[in-house]
Amino acid sequence: MEVKHVLHSMLVYALLMICVADTEKDNGYIFTSPRTLKVGSNNQLQFFRSGCLDEGFLKVRLFYYHSYDRKNETLLKEQDYQLEKGKKDSFFTFFVNAFGNDFIYDGRLQINGTICEIPFSGSDKVIFSIPNENITLIQTDKPLYKPGQMVKFRVLKFDQNLRPSNKNNDTADVFVEDPKGARLFQFKEIDLGKGIQQMQFPLADETALGSWSITVSKGTDSSTITFDVKKYKLPKFDISINFPSFVLINTDSIPVQVCAKYTYGKVVQGTLNLNTSVQIFNYQYSGDRTPIIQNSVKIDGCYNYTINYSSIDPLNQFRYRRIMVAASVIEDGTGVERHETQYLSRDYSPLKLNFNSDADQRQYYKPGLPYTGKLKVTNPDDSPAEGEPIEICATVSREREIADWFAKKKIKFCRNYTSDDNGFIKYALQPQNIDSISINLEIITQGKIVSTGTKKVSFHIEDDVSGKFDNDNELINESQTQLLPAPKSSSSSSSSDSSSDEQNCPGARDARYTPPIGEVHIPIDVDTSLSPSFTLLVFYVRDDKETVADAQKIEVEKCFKNKVYFEFGDEEKQPGTQTTIRVMSSPNSLCGLKIVDKSISILDSSEQLTKDKIFQFIEDSNTDSYYNSDPCNDDIPQPGLQSSKLNFWKWDAGYLVISNLILFSRPCSGNGAGDFDESDYVTGEYLTAEYETGEYDTYESDSISAQPAAPAAFIAKPNAAAATTSVKNVRDYFPETWLFQMEMTGPSGIFESQETLPDTITEWEGSAVCISPKDGLGLSGTASIKGFQAFFISYNLPISVIRGEEFVVVASIFSYVDAALPVTVSLDQPQGFVVANDSTSGDLCVQPNTSNSIRLTLKGTTVGKVNITVKAETASSSKVCGNSPTYDAPARDAITQSFEVEAEGFPNENVHSILFCPSDEKNQMFSQSYVLSLPEDVVPESARAFVDITGNILGPAIQNLDSLVSLPTGCGEQNMVKFTPNYLVLDYLNDIGKLDDDIKSRAIQNLYTGYQRELNFRHYDGSFSAFGQSDKTGSMFLTAFVLRSFYEAQRYINIDEDILTDMQRWIISKQKRNGCFPNIGQIIDTGIQGSLEGEQNAGAITAYVVASLLISKYENQTIISKAMSCLNKNPALNPYETFLYAYSEALAGEKDAVQESIDEIKPRANTTEGIEFYRNPNGTQATDIETAAYAVLANLQVGNSASDVLPLVRYLSMNLNPQGGFYSTQDTCVGLHALSNFAKIVFKDPINIQVSLSGGLQETVQITEDNKLLVQRNMVSQVPSQLKIQASGTGCGLFQTYLRYNTNTPPEKKKFYLEVLGGCTSPDCKKGKITTDVSYLPQGKAAGMSIVEIKMITGVVPVRESLDKLTSNRRNKILKVDVEDNKVICYFDEISNNDNQFSFDVERVIEVKNPQPGSAKVFDYYAPENSATTSYSFQNSTSKQPSTSEKDDEL
Repeated sequence: MEVKHVLHSMLVYALLMICVADTEKDNGYIFTSPRTLKVGSNNQLQFFRSGCLDEGFLKVRLFYYHSYDRKNETLLKEQDYQLEKGKKDSFFTFFVNAFGNDFIYDGRLQINGTICEIPFSGSDKVIFSIPNENITLIQTDKPLYKPGQMVKFRVLKFDQNLRPSNKNNDTADVFVEDPKGARLFQFKEIDLGKGIQQMQFPLADETALGSWSITVSKGTDSSTITFDVKKYKLPKFDISINFPSFVLINTDSIPVQVCAKYTYGKVVQGTLNLNTSVQIFNYQYSGDRTPIIQNSVKIDGCYNYTINYSSIDPLNQFRYRRIMVAASVIEDGTGVERHETQYLSRDYSPLKLNFNSDADQRQYYKPGLPYTGKLKVTNPDDSPAEGEPIEICATVSREREIADWFAKKKIKFCRNYTSDDNGFIKYALQPQNIDSISINLEIITQGKIVSTGTKKVSFHIEDDVSGKFDNDNELINESQTQLLPAPKSSSSSSSSDSSSDEQNCPGARDARYTPPIGEVHIPIDVDTSLSPSFTLLVFYVRDDKETVADAQKIEVEKCFKNKVYFEFGDEEKQPGTQTTIRVMSSPNSLCGLKIVDKSISILDSSEQLTKDKIFQFIEDSNTDSYYNSDPCNDDIPQPGLQSSKLNFWKWDAGYLVISNLILFSRPCSGNGAGDFDESDYVTGEYLTAEYETGEYDTYESDSISAQPAAPAAFIAKPNAAAATTSVKNVRDYFPETWLFQMEMTGPSGIFESQETLPDTITEWEGSAVCISPKDGLGLSGTASIKGFQAFFISYNLPISVIRGEEFVVVASIFSYVDAALPVTVSLDQPQGFVVANDSTSGDLCVQPNTSNSIRLTLKGTTVGKVNITVKAETASSSKVCGNSPTYDAPARDAITQSFEVEAEGFPNENVHSILFCPSDEKNQMFSQSYVLSLPEDVVPESARAFVDITGNILGPAIQNLDSLVSLPTGCGEQNMVKFTPNYLVLDYLNDIGKLDDDIKSRAIQNLYTGYQRELNFRHYDGSFSAFGQSDKTGSMFLTAFVLRSFYEAQRYINIDEDILTDMQRWIISKQKRNGCFPNIGQIIDTGIQGSLEGEQNAGAITAYVVASLLISKYENQTIISKAMSCLNKNPALNPYETFLYAYSEALAGEKDAVQESIDEIKPRANTTEGIEFYRNPNGTQATDIETAAYAVLANLQVGNSASDVLPLVRYLSMNLNPQGGFYSTQDTCVGLHALSNFAKIVFKDPINIQVSLSGGLQETVQITEDNKLLVQRNMVSQVPSQLKIQASGTGCGLFQTYLRYNTNTPPEKKKFYLEVLGGCTSPDCKKGKITTDVSYLPQGKAAGMSIVEIKMITGVVPVRESLDKLTSNRRNKILKVDVEDNKVICYFDEISNNDNQFSFDVERVIEVKNPQPGSAKVFDYYAPENSATTSYSFQNSTSKQPSTSEKDDEL
């Protein structure tokens, strides 16, 4: 292509000629550099000279700053360059060294040198960027999976030019984590040199549901994607709601079409339920309610109706709201229902007018030069508006100033236009005087101003330099209209705003002058390497040393050099038959093929690999962010009065420029930013002109490497008559992913294969991604093929049922032949279930292009996966079809599908952990047994167990980072409980060298958020309490807790030193004369205070407070000594106090006293099988955890070894709950602190352990340095059983067993009251309501964050809209509501003694005759052993009534 760029000479008035070039400067130079310097890369510098071209030298020095104030700078790089004799233009490379500091803000580039023995110098600001030379992307075959499925994925790696490295040592590690953060799979040193690599891993049948992640890691760089694992059913059909392309605000009758089609393209017959209204918000008041028009009609594919707007908004109050149409379609026969909701936004203006329709159109107008532009006129749906009469007016604002004379003037030009076929209007402005400072454009249609915008005037590089007038008819009329009246006084004044003042200054009168205009053509070869955009910079130097410059960003079509095509050989084919798959690309490309069921995109239409995403990655990695050194922010002389040196030039094009040449600066008006203020105004009616993105042309170039001659595209074979007999005896292969594999296209650039369609009646969507060493990456579009036959069976099974429940399976037989079909339907011999209605077969008649169905009542009898096979074939007699003509060819189909039968009862889970370090054992061998036992009332066939082995001794504490490193919320106490683990995890991972950027950024962001929120609970005196100023006084405990936490978090975030000092000052102000600290202030969640709750010994709170003072480096030894004196006068009364004292004394450096205390209490320890812990009189499990944690901290603080505390750590690790915490809140914080300190010591030692498992399984597991963070999971085949673990080698590992089973009776209620009731709200009980009542039993106390889980009864699902209302009602104290595995999960910020009652709507989607009761559970998130469980059912259900929980005093 050829880019036409026109350079214009500058317009200079005689009156302005007092400003001339400095005649002493015959030698000019321009030095350019990127404003953003790339660290670890070469940066190109340019030095241009004019005049003397003798030898010279250039020294470039680069400094960087450590803070925003830029006070202290450090020299980073210094380099000398020689300027060759006779060379005008010199290019140099400048490599910027990497600096190992995360907090470098910006820098300064300085140049010095000589030209012909004349020195020069200059400097300017720069910033730094760390470019990502390579882009890593991950593609999974699907966005969501079911338990038990195989996850297939690809890793793609390429450079900025989309090419692979082709290096043998280009490797990366890949690991997979479940929603709790457990690393369950890893792939080490995967070869990515070819640019693409494919892997896979299986999901267990019973695996964690939620968001999983796949991470590719290489050094400090990582890339992560997520996918969902949940239980779902693929939809058979989809609903679309179609509105007109646009609707104006005053339209009353609006046509709407609702369609329902199967994935294979045929129409759905059923019942359509429609709700039409203006948009409804959960929070709106009853007075804001508007009518909801409800319709229920039969639908056969599509249904058309008209919305009468006055019927849904009778008072016309809510015309600003969108119109909402909610549609549900119930399929005839099966009763399967799908929902869809769409919103219609209406337009206020019949036209959209856009000044910025052309990407080449600039936002600045240059005085003295012509300006051309385009106005795009479109309908509200963005279609071109042809033949629209439009008037464009331009108002030019001018300012003149000489000495004390000042004047303003405005001149208006107007012209009428008509939009062309494409909706465009071309307009032009003739050259204006140099004193013009802005031009305001108005668009007038139908006599109303509908859009205005201002073009600022400037001489900077971003200014528009457009071509000469192409057509005089485009010129806005030159006739002038003076807008501002002349002032009454003719005296010369700086406040005068009229051109009449020019009479008092004859030298200031206008001189009409048309400058000469020249042009130059610059050929540029545009190829794919310049996609998606590039910037062209042009400048020249005039004889008077003025520099004239312009830059333009040119958009290039987003295209790949590697052109990839994916095609099927047929448009439609019968399942089980073969079709041709063809991929075309650059020769020898490695291609990844992907074909998935269209039903997946109905559930989740997200796609990880798209052309836009790839180019966005490239653009993001090349973004030059830079400081705006806009001269409009500085003092600029008026035009013509003084010249300015070109110190700031091309500031908006990403360049740094230092020069001794001249730039005429223009006055700055308005906001001084020089941008196009396209404000939208309303006149008479609500009229808007919406902003649109610019269009750009696409270019082709001969420089693009030759592609192989494109093979002739497939001519898809026409559809033959659809078959009525299945290819297979039984269709049983229904994958969601048909194909996900790697293939080579070879020298011809073609890959072709014959593939067999799966058994699904659906549409398949296929695509390919290819990469070649020469032409790089390419993506194909999406192609599709329908798998279809004219006669087939379909039935809808529940995801799961509970054993003993009777449920109805509706088997539908579809026929798309031209005559009736008499059909016999039969069920194969059942296994794992029984037929409750004693009928396994029946005859029915299917009319043409319809379906008919038969109902089968089944009951699951065996826990696990159960298969059902249904057959249909032409009946032996046509009697069932009566007198209807029947189809004479045979028809036959059979399919096998499966469902899950679950055990009845209440679920339970037991977790047991064992920490082992074989080298610390006798004979260097660790051996221990553990019994997986079941209670007496266990439900048969419900027990299952698995074992985890990992070298990560923090176990679930790190596995559950999503739980521990969570966003702090709640009151001042709860906020800190969630704040503290963030820096503990950061400390641990940082010390063992496993801290990646993702966890680091997430944890640091959470620390900042928690820090800011905690400040809301700060008192004026510097203390903290649960509710801040609402509390009468600060809390001694919470202030001490905040002090130590904030101080420790300083390693990662900026904490105001004054806040720390104020806390210390408040704490010591409360110290008593005897050195003790009082336990003052209210604590709401007593769990946060842990064992300090109810402590009568003043030494306990004093020990905790003095530990906080010492951790925060408080230096007043008098205060510390007095506190230590308090501890001496109040001796420890129990093991908890002993180790709390010891930890404080250890921090104070009293090692001998601490060791003596440890030795004295050692005989009181409970020791068994290598485990050590201490019992406290009247203590709780949480107290014992804190005791062990302080024992570990004290031992390590005085220098005892990891072996010394190993038995204590074993006790801590065996009490970890699945969430990664312990029994309460404070013991979780202290326990994690102790485990983290221990782990940092032992993790540094090399690990190589061989573990043998026997009992309910036989496995050998190896733990090495490469897989020590990996969780190796093994299922236990026999429960109950006695597991035996034996381990040998070096290092430490963690063994965890998870035993899950159901019981016939609910677990014992602890500290919570819970009651759940189900009620029917419709006569047939297809609609209902579930009401839950929950409270905390200990009087005067409250549970912190708690969770209520309500499992739905089989066949019942919650109504999403009613769940959304739970969070909008603040009285519920519900933070969030999720639906997982047919459970409604409600997160509470707290549950108090007051009854908390909430309800939501449900509906029955599958008919179940005798449903088992649903179950519900409430538990404390940080103390899950505090819980209550109950069951419920619906009032007119045939099952037993709900068991009610009584509020009693038993805790």
